Amino acid sequence: LSSGLMLIMTLYVFSCVGAEFIAKEPWEDEAVAALVQTHFNSLPHIMLSLVQFVNADSIAGLYFPLIAQRPALAVYFGSLILLVTLALMNLVTALVVED
Repeated sequence: LSSGLMLIMTLYVFSCVGAEFIAKEPWEDEAVAALVQTHFNSLPHIMLSLVQFVNADSIAGLYFPLIAQRPALAVYFGSLILLVTLALMNLVTALVVED
């Protein structure tokens, strides 16, 4: 239960940061703008899109076009991958194995 809450809180924080740095910025490329409009148009959509990072499910299609346009977003997505995909999911796995 506690690891699930920590995962949800982490996704919420990253969603708020994503809303500020991705959703509110203008994008020149139409394909990237459509990607942002699809995945980053509201906080629930951002959280749902970031759930892909929990299992590393086709995440390159989400972060690669954005980082190609704005390389500074590599810090955002890199920390998301390290914290959510690797650290928190290892914590969940450790809790399951321990029980």
